[in-house]
Amino acid sequence: MNFFLNLCTNFVNLSSSLVISVDLPREKFDFPFILAVKDLSAIEIKSIFEKRLSNPKEQEFEEACGQVEKIARLRIEDIFSNMEAKTTNQR
Repeated sequence: MNFFLNLCTNFVNLSSSLVISVDLPREKFDFPFILAVKDLSAIEIKSIFEKRLSNPKEQEFEEACGQVEKIARLRIEDIFSNMEAKTTNQR
């Protein structure tokens, strides 16, 4: 999925019809919205964003930390997958 972050207006354009403000979570929680978006559609991202805005700050912080862990795990899995593919191709 491609998305475009317009730093001037602080909005994320997920598609031509789905735009979310990246300032809302920072204003409410004092930290940014964090979501592992791999394999999620624009509609799913928007839905999750809207649901999580109603979280209390403590709950959203726990969710954000879990998402950071998920992003790290996905990146590590990709690294090892790529290393494995290179090793297999060299044989």
